[in-house]
Amino acid sequence: MTPEDFRTLEQRVDRQLRAQPARTAPATLHARVLAELARREALPWRRRSLAYWPLPLRVAFLLACMAGAWASLRLVPSLIEPFSRPLSWLDSAGGWVSFLDSLFAYVGSAVLHSLPAPLLYGGVLGLGALYALLAGIGVAAYRTLYIPVEPQQWR
Repeated sequence: MTPEDFRTLEQRVDRQLRAQPARTAPATLHARVLAELARREALPWRRRSLAYWPLPLRVAFLLACMAGAWASLRLVPSLIEPFSRPLSWLDSAGGWVSFLDSLFAYVGSAVLHSLPAPLLYGGVLGLGALYALLAGIGVAAYRTLYIPVEPQQWR
């Protein structure tokens, strides 16, 4: 489509939407909104956002956060220091990890190159199907456990 076609389409859609009648809000909406605003206004300061806290408490909270940040920056080096020394068993474990990594890389590449492509694609497709099945089971479990069901009237 050309830019002129898009403009024409936009104008037609705009005209159609403006021709629609205005929707009215439900009659109970006004009362519900005012009730919710009154409920939120009645909450104590500690249940509201930080902007509604009294000024001395906001300052105290800010100072406590700054003190916590300062303490964590001062304590972290002293907590990490004992673990920064080289450990002999960790050096030998590093050798084993390197050996296992090279072994798995060799075996994995040999196995992957020996399998036919349709089998690999089928495996990927099967894993995708299992993932979708797991997502469906999760949705079904959520709907069963957490979404209330209204009783149906028999007709």
